[in-house]
Amino acid sequence: NIIRQFGPHMDADTLSTLGENLIIKSMVGEDNLLTAADPLSREVRQTALVNRLIRTAQQIPNLKLIVIDPASRFRGGDENASQDVTRFVEAVECVAQATGAAVLIIHHANKSSMNAAEQNQSASRGSSALTDGVRLQMSLVTLGAAGAREFGIPEDQRKSYLTLSITKTNY
Repeated sequence: NIIRQFGPHMDADTLSTLGENLIIKSMVGEDNLLTAADPLSREVRQTALVNRLIRTAQQIPNLKLIVIDPASRFRGGDENASQDVTRFVEAVECVAQATGAAVLIIHHANKSSMNAAEQNQSASRGSSALTDGVRLQMSLVTLGAAGAREFGIPEDQRKSYLTLSITKTNY
């Protein structure tokens, strides 16, 4: 687990480097689905956005990371159906393979995991096919009371800290 307090500001050098190497594309209000269910068969398939994303990403020199946030806005079908979630993972794998970039999927946790003493693979909302299909899963939560005591962090400052747990890694 990694514990870190986040301050209100970044230094100028960090912001400058970030500005030179970060491209943010807002997809608010757009059709973001990388996968969609056929209206008749309900079978989930990749959409044209997968190829559009690949073509766009291939134009960015030295691209290392693509972030999809949140997964629910990019995934069609039923998040509780393993076959639908597997199609989404396959679409993301196509993007990663075609671009050479790592693809980070930000996904919501289920409600019961938010108060769990220890994070695990079942923290992900929906089908376990998402956890099964990815290479790395991490969980980011507010520091719990026990962790605050362990690290000597006062209770009134505890929520300024986060705990990052690696809950799955294939490497």
